[in-house]
Amino acid sequence: RPERLAGGRELPVEAPSVLGRFSAGPRPVLGARVPEEVSVTGFDDLDLAVHLGPPLTTVRVPAAELGEKAADYLLTRIRGSAVPDRVELTASLIVRGSTGRPRG
Repeated sequence: RPERLAGGRELPVEAPSVLGRFSAGPRPVLGARVPEEVSVTGFDDLDLAVHLGPPLTTVRVPAAELGEKAADYLLTRIRGSAVPDRVELTASLIVRGSTGRPRG
């Protein structure tokens, strides 16, 4: 995890819930302006993400496919058959207003 924001300010070790800060509307998160000073990204593309201020950039995972693969893996193991060492699924980056352009 980054320990400093662009410009040298330190991130606090214990921070309030970022989701709680976003739901209260556009204002600084962790002492920095989003997305002007820091980009924030969530995971799982919750329905709420689009309604936050600013709307939260997030990673969308194929939850149904993940569940199916996990069940197949478990049933295959129970039967005593070989299972793959690794299964890859495709996640999608959903870019919204909480991420800014890279600097530099």
